[in-house]
Amino acid sequence: LQNVLERGGSRKAMDSFVAFRGRPPRIDALLRHNGILPAAVET
Repeated sequence: LQNVLERGGSRKAMDSFVAFRGRPPRIDALLRHNGILPAAVET
């Protein structure tokens, strides 16, 4: 959380996201949440 909350507006949101998650953002979770993509099937 230090990578996001302590930084505030001192750096770009994308840089804070990558520092927090360790990867660039992906849209697939948002699409699944909104019902645009089917939910992942567990096997």
